Amino acid sequence: ELDLWGRLRNEAAARDAESAASAADLANTRLSLQAALADTYLRLRGMDAEAALIDEAVGAYERAHELTVTRQESGAASGLETGRSEVQLTRARALRHGLQRRRAQFENQIAILVGETPTTFTLPVSRTLPTTPEAPPSLPSELLERRPDVAAAARRVAAANARIGVARAAFFPSLSIETSL
Repeated sequence: ELDLWGRLRNEAAARDAESAASAADLANTRLSLQAALADTYLRLRGMDAEAALIDEAVGAYERAHELTVTRQESGAASGLETGRSEVQLTRARALRHGLQRRRAQFENQIAILVGETPTTFTLPVSRTLPTTPEAPPSLPSELLERRPDVAAAARRVAAANARIGVARAAFFPSLSIETSL
């Protein structure tokens, strides 16, 4: 078939643009998973730092409760004070338990994101927060063009534009040359 009005050329351009858009979609999915992994990891490390503070608080409440019990046994404190200190200690322990449960959930999410089995994957507890890179306040606009979702949208627009050329060519007759032997 002769391509006098650009129908075949525009169909090929549309297919190429759709293929590039699909590749950009794949890159966008990969980037989204990497961002989810980084976010979950930073949350887990934040939880580790919070757990260190809670552990210190539990230790302080345990010592305070022991002192209150000793004071009650010697008659210097009432049962009300002992009950209050026990409630504070129980609340702190419950908070620590809830934090451990949430940490395990984040650890399981990380295992899934990196393709490991959650039952065999562990991350050691770290009491220090990781440093994150600083982004300059005036990033160039070219970075926006490198985003995979923006690139995919641009390629879909190019494909739609090529399909307009295919539709225009459909108004004209097509010429085919056949040879027979």
